[in-house]
Amino acid sequence: MKATLLVTAALCSLMSLSSCKSTKETKKEMIIATNNEAQKEVFMKEGYTSGIIVHSEEEGDCEWTIKLEDGRHYESMSMKEEFKKNDLKVYFKFIPQRRMSNCTKASPIEITEIVIG
Repeated sequence: MKATLLVTAALCSLMSLSSCKSTKETKKEMIIATNNEAQKEVFMKEGYTSGIIVHSEEEGDCEWTIKLEDGRHYESMSMKEEFKKNDLKVYFKFIPQRRMSNCTKASPIEITEIVIG
């Protein structure tokens, strides 16, 4: 009796853990299918920051930055090539970095998650 109860509890726990991942993936798929304002609201609730990828060729500027709505710029030294598109809307999570920036207008960050918006 106790063994059956233990096995049942273990199976329920395993099913719960495996269903969490699929729910999260389904949620992101649903977000992409919605309009921009609803999409932004959902991402913001999940702790993402919204921004636009900006390309610059000015001397002293970083080549690629993420510009926030308030005008601040962030620099990521590890931005993947697929995100290096001027005016690309993105949602991202980041960790501020304590290092010198490569440009004058941007603060250095490490991107932990990024999604095209």
